[in-house]
Amino acid sequence: YELIGVCYELMGICWELIGVCCDFIGACCELIGVCNALIGVCYELIAMCNELIGVFYELRGVCFGLIGVFYELRGVCFELVGVFCGLVGVCCELIGVCCDFIGACYELIGVCGALVGVCYELIAMCNELMGVFYELRGVCFELVGVFCGLVGVCCELIGVCC
Repeated sequence: YELIGVCYELMGICWELIGVCCDFIGACCELIGVCNALIGVCYELIAMCNELIGVFYELRGVCFGLIGVFYELRGVCFELVGVFCGLVGVCCELIGVCCDFIGACYELIGVCGALVGVCYELIAMCNELMGVFYELRGVCFELVGVFCGLVGVCCELIGVCC
């Protein structure tokens, strides 16, 4: 009877340990879900950054195109200066406007380049975060395996006691 009592106590401890293991497994599974959600957010953020980079490259291309147009216009003005000396004043003003616009385009290109750099930094940060979340998820999977093994041992002990 004493041995039966010990077995019942051992079975009770095993059932409690199984409950604790199951709770911990549940917590690990929830943490895995959170990691997966955060990884998804990082992928979305990377996609948005890539789209923004595309927009900035397009804007930069437009600026380069406009610079080309204004260089051509400036060249035409220089030709007109040579042909029509009376238009020198007007052409010089127009050349000044073209040069100012070219300068503004170069500044906008610089801004686009800086924004592209920020997007690349954000992508790098997202990649690092995803690495952390993947590692955390891997640890959770390992812990789930350990606690499932512990549940198995407890079940074997209960079987022996029965």
